[in-house]
Amino acid sequence: MGWETLNYACGHTETRQIYGPMADRARTVAAAAKQDCPACRATAATADATAAGLVTIVGSDKQVAWAAEIRGALLAEMPAAEAQLAAGLAALEAKGDEALTQRARADAEKVHAAMETIRAETRASWWIDHRGASLKSVLWGMLRGQ
Repeated sequence: MGWETLNYACGHTETRQIYGPMADRARTVAAAAKQDCPACRATAATADATAAGLVTIVGSDKQVAWAAEIRGALLAEMPAAEAQLAAGLAALEAKGDEALTQRARADAEKVHAAMETIRAETRASWWIDHRGASLKSVLWGMLRGQ
């Protein structure tokens, strides 16, 4: 454990207590030099979200910066998922089973509503809690009420 001064790429500095072996502390200091500070990353994430028409994430600077990266990865999966839904519905319509197609349309509407709920999420903590999860697993959890 030791106090280290982190000099970020944006020019800001921060003195922080870092735990672990010296090699890990040195790695943390070196990594800071390659990235902007959490406040600058949060400001950039907020500006990017506004430009993209997304809601602003709320939390501490560190949380917002981290959550914005997680959100970007999860939202990047949505176009492919939407295309897959559309292709599945088209395949069912081609088979001519109207009852099955109706149920599939209702399920697709629920999935689209869940996607909109995800897009509208503002809590950084929610995004962080879902880090590493695929869009499919997040949607599955939402649709099952978890």
